[in-house]
Amino acid sequence: MNFANKLYELRKQNNMTQEQLAEKLNVSRQSVSKWESGAAYPEMDKLLAISKLFNCPLDVLTGDSELKCEQEEKKGYFNKFLDTINKLFCMFTKLKFNDLLKIFVEFLLLILLMAILKMTILEMIVDLIRNLFSFLPKNGYLVCNGILTFVVDFAYLVLCMVIIGYLFNERYLKNFDGVGIKAEFNYKKEKVVEEVKVSDNEEVKETEKVKYVYLPNNHFSIIDLIAKFLLIFAKFIVIWFLIAAIVIVFCLIIGFCIDIWLMFKGILFIGLFIGLLSSTIVGIECIIIMINFLFDKKSSYKALLWIFICGFVGVAIGVGVGTIEFTDFNVTDEVPEVLKLEYNEKYYDMTDDFFISGNDVEYIVDNSLDNIKILYGYNAIYELNSTYYSNNELYVYVSENINFTKLKDLIINFLKNKEIYDGTYYPDVKVYANEENIAKMKVNKMNDYRNSYDEERNSLYERINELESQIDRDNERYQEALDSYQGQLKEYEDVIEEYQNKIKELESILN
Repeated sequence: MNFANKLYELRKQNNMTQEQLAEKLNVSRQSVSKWESGAAYPEMDKLLAISKLFNCPLDVLTGDSELKCEQEEKKGYFNKFLDTINKLFCMFTKLKFNDLLKIFVEFLLLILLMAILKMTILEMIVDLIRNLFSFLPKNGYLVCNGILTFVVDFAYLVLCMVIIGYLFNERYLKNFDGVGIKAEFNYKKEKVVEEVKVSDNEEVKETEKVKYVYLPNNHFSIIDLIAKFLLIFAKFIVIWFLIAAIVIVFCLIIGFCIDIWLMFKGILFIGLFIGLLSSTIVGIECIIIMINFLFDKKSSYKALLWIFICGFVGVAIGVGVGTIEFTDFNVTDEVPEVLKLEYNEKYYDMTDDFFISGNDVEYIVDNSLDNIKILYGYNAIYELNSTYYSNNELYVYVSENINFTKLKDLIINFLKNKEIYDGTYYPDVKVYANEENIAKMKVNKMNDYRNSYDEERNSLYERINELESQIDRDNERYQEALDSYQGQLKEYEDVIEEYQNKIKELESILN
């Protein structure tokens, strides 16, 4: 097998086109075509580059023996890591100081750009996501906010590290030839002949078309570096919008299914049906566009444009029809039968320290009563009312055990009749007693609050006294230590003075 056939087989085994091979060897595609057809033979430096590219020994590549060279060896991750470290060390030890300075400045600017984007665009997106949790209780909001902050910061840190590593490898490490960084490339438009070799004995098919070929450019371009980073950052942002779009489409599909279920119940909302269907189609198209952008796939923009136009027109029609349908609804203050309150009576004896705690308690004067009567109001939606009695305190609270089946039937009935009920239908608690007992219960409740306040205040005072005592003990201990140190210092000063006197006596004897 001659060199031309071996080159052709190696290129096909590595799934490379003639253009791609030419790019890696920094030659034109016509040169690769001539090598494969046998019309020309590469120079020695190109032979060495081909041997290294395909991991094929030079004697096998240029000899007459069969092609039996191993392709890229499968190395373990640890060996690949060691090779990368070795190549990185060689690069930093052999590059000139000016080149190292250019690399440092480029990646310093890249890190500053990352920080700016983090503090501006990414923070705005995170604030928008935080607003989605605003309906949660305080503790739940703090937990969700902490998890969101950690996930976003960690994901962005990993993304920045991956971007820096990827760009450094693609821009410098791969282009390091043992001496310096190879030249970058620009594009140039020219007409080329595309050749496809079918077999050794058949003709080469030629078609002429406009292609982009590479031309060397011997300067460092930070614009390409920033452009690559911005593209990756844009994809990172698109991922968050993609997640939001998927959630929104999921909710729209749920709403669409509920609307279809209402149709089977005899409730037809044409505007809602059209609006949800059109919104779902537009959302799915947005998801498709974002997925194609993330995976660098081409989209049929003409078809997508028409689908978007039809979708937005459908949304507009749905909103218009839905508004007209909504105007047919009537507002009524007549309480439905299912919401009418029924009352359950309970009686309690009045004592000197009896009082009632709880919210939404209504006191009603009834001088004919000597004891306390409490009416618990409930309906078919809120079925259960409860109390807790302990130490002459009756704590009244409403445990709202909602009957969702009856609530669903109530909503369907409203929708069928096109009515909106404007009124209050929550359970309530009414307390009946004579005027004297009501006043006494309120006084007892106020005294209980005052006692609770006094207990809490006394507890705080006790704690303050404990802390003050602790401070006094610490001050005494510190003062004792200070006195001890001052005594030791005085002893040392006396010793020093004694030695100074001895030195003076020795000096006088010597003189």
